[in-house]
Amino acid sequence: MLKSATDWWHFDYPLGIVRSLEAMTAIEIDHSKMPYSLTWRSEWHPEDIEENRNRLLQSYRKVAAEYAPQLDAMLSGRRKVSEQRAFIEAWITECLNWREAESLTSLDRIISCTDIVNALLPSPEEVGWAFLQLKRRGWLIKDGSSYGLNKEGCRRVKAVIRDTAEALEAIKPLEEWMRMNRP
Repeated sequence: MLKSATDWWHFDYPLGIVRSLEAMTAIEIDHSKMPYSLTWRSEWHPEDIEENRNRLLQSYRKVAAEYAPQLDAMLSGRRKVSEQRAFIEAWITECLNWREAESLTSLDRIISCTDIVNALLPSPEEVGWAFLQLKRRGWLIKDGSSYGLNKEGCRRVKAVIRDTAEALEAIKPLEEWMRMNRP
């Protein structure tokens, strides 16, 4: 079992089923919509799941609290941020795209999503750069420490990724589009 979100940095990709389920539980994904074979684990106990969920959420909140002032400084132009690979913008954009258009998501939820999608936490510079790119595109909406994509951003992302169900698979065409269409 995972002891904290930082434990995720120490395993080989791809995620195993147990760790995937722990992560999905942490951000409250409905397991009833998953195939039965993925949800049945005889050694899982409800108290273990809840304990791990709480630990993960607490870890994501801590990371978000550390990132928030840095992101504000980057978005306001008070702090410079170095250019990142197009993959970074696509990765974080896909995590924002999981919500409805103009729906805000808390920073800790965005960070937890990046962890699930890519089995890695982004650095504050990576998140800041991605948010700056989205801001330059006119797609980023922000309220306090919550972020989202506006209707135009969601429309464009959906047009690029089409009906791709898997988040990692959706990142590939999005990355290519972002590489070819710099803001």
